[in-house]
Order: sequence, then structure tokens, then C-alpha cells
Amino acid sequence: MSLKKDRAGLVVIKETMAITMIDPVNVLQKPFEESHLLARLRKAVVCARLYEDSEELCTRLLKVATFDLGNSEIYNQVNADYDLVRQAIREEGFQALTGKMGGRRAVGKCFEGKSKQDLAGSPENARS
Repeated sequence: MSLKKDRAGLVVIKETMAITMIDPVNVLQKPFEESHLLARLRKAVVCARLYEDSEELCTRLLKVATFDLGNSEIYNQVNADYDLVRQAIREEGFQALTGKMGGRRAVGKCFEGKSKQDLAGSPENARS
């Protein structure tokens, strides 16, 4: 997951994170609780890195965390996003899906409540 600093210097999500490919037939057939997405998230490890610039000669790993499905707010948001995708496929077809759908906050919640020191990580930079 890529993070960046906004104009105020706060660390924010830079872009959406791809977790799994969408198989429209499978998504329509399976509720969230039986989905490939949920199975993937249960095993997911999220590595957050800070976007420095477009050259990306190096990157800093800020945090490594599991996707916290024990947090009901995160679980409910991901479930709602899945249902939104199902509804879009059912009503408008696969082509109606966009990267702007759903709530980007679910992934950000994995890192919320962490201090600036926690997000700063170690001073070493990891090569891309």
C-alpha cells in the first residue's frame, strides 16, 4: 500500500490497493462471508510504504500489519464495498466497476491510532 504526505504533512493513502481479481460470476454467486476476497483478507499482510517522488530510487517501509478484520468498522466497510460491487455487476455489468467505488478508509483504519513515531518506522530505507 502506498502512502504519501499531504500538504499539511499528514500521512494519507495515495492510491487504492488491489487485493484480488474480480470474477463477476463468483462474486454474484457468493455472499461476502464465502468470498475469495474475505479468504484473502484473512491471510493478508499489508506493507505500507511512503511515496517519496516519481523516480522512486528508494522507498521507506513505514509499517507492516495484518488486515484487522476483528475491527467491526473495517469488516463492515469491506462487506459493504463487496455488496456494492455485487450490486453494480448485477445491475450494470462488470464494465460498470471503477477504482473509485467503495470506502478507501478500511485500509487506512489498519494504521489509524498509530503515533507519528510508529508510522515513521526505522530510519533505514529499503531499496525498491
